[in-house]
Amino acid sequence: MSSAPAVPINPDTLMRARGYSHGLLAPGGWLFVAGQLGTDTDCTYPGGDDVVAQFDRALWNFLEVVRRGGGEPSHVVKMTFFVTDLDEWFGLAEELGPVYRRHFDRHYPAITLLQQPRLTIPGGKVEIEGVALVPPPEGSSNER
Repeated sequence: MSSAPAVPINPDTLMRARGYSHGLLAPGGWLFVAGQLGTDTDCTYPGGDDVVAQFDRALWNFLEVVRRGGGEPSHVVKMTFFVTDLDEWFGLAEELGPVYRRHFDRHYPAITLLQQPRLTIPGGKVEIEGVALVPPPEGSSNER
């Protein structure tokens, strides 16, 4: 087993990571993705306070880390959704489902949904973190 350190994954398409990494790719292909909000690179919410728009962007941000780490949506094994209002979330289920499927199709990793009254950037309503198991790059051995 390799003892190589974890590699930070910080796409320039996401807001600048200060004091943390958007993702860490650990030996064995384990990619740990930090909480991703529905923000743009300038830390604003392009969809305003719309939960569906924030969910869409948070999923995009999450998968941007996964892709930059060498993975695809099907490599995601665990996700946690933090939402500020569960009643609002469940009330939007018919709109949220198609947004999820646009990013993940019919791939459903283990998902936990938690209510969190406040997220790290004011105005946030959805934050997503998770874990992916990405394959080694083509032409390399199975060890990282």
